[in-house]
Amino acid sequence: MLELIQGVEILGSLGIAKTKELMQYARKLRVKKDQIVVKQGTKGRKVYVVAMGFLTASINGRPTRTLTVSDMFGDVEALFGKIYSATYRTSTEVELLEFPALSLKKTLGETGTLQDIENLAKMQAEDSWEALNSNSTIESWSALKLRLLQSILYRKAYKKGDILWKAGDRSSIAVLVAKGKFRFEGNQNYPFAKGAFIGEVDQILAEKEISTTLRCTKSGYCFVMKRPGLQKFFDSNPGTLLQFVNRNFVE
Repeated sequence: MLELIQGVEILGSLGIAKTKELMQYARKLRVKKDQIVVKQGTKGRKVYVVAMGFLTASINGRPTRTLTVSDMFGDVEALFGKIYSATYRTSTEVELLEFPALSLKKTLGETGTLQDIENLAKMQAEDSWEALNSNSTIESWSALKLRLLQSILYRKAYKKGDILWKAGDRSSIAVLVAKGKFRFEGNQNYPFAKGAFIGEVDQILAEKEISTTLRCTKSGYCFVMKRPGLQKFFDSNPGTLLQFVNRNFVE
């Protein structure tokens, strides 16, 4: 059970002591195939982690994603008193860990993890999914990896003419474009639009000078990622960093 909880990306940064504390609240469930575990529209009271098998999430009857080992669901709704936004039905026989929301919130409230989940809830209420799915590289990532990325985002508006960063600066941010147009100065490349991930990630993480100047050419907004969040994300997904090394944008 310890390894299972540590394998949940958004819980992976908890220490051994906090993880063992979570284990005290967990209840093991075995659920047969084709059973509803969580129903859309009902009040969130429990959080679940998949220990074995597969489930399908659906919204208004339309399948949206498949969940398997180490996937967590129901957390955003249960921890913040919301109704479940999706129905989760077993596709095979499954084993689950079930956590009471109040007990889980107490433990996570003593760490930064609850804040991450709260920010995740805000970003899921925004149109961050649409921006993420407009990026051909990012859209292929696992649901867990996307959730972890969403947890470090915050929304910021930019006006035409705004400079996001300058060449020679030690930039501390990267951005995911949601609306508007952005362009590197002195470069005849086409303007970046929805879904573009822009930022010299390797330079940002190393706190070194960057080589580009990015300007907003049509007012809009981006989802911004600061250096500490990027460091946390790539520490949890070291292989993913290779997709960004020596690049100043990914689409």
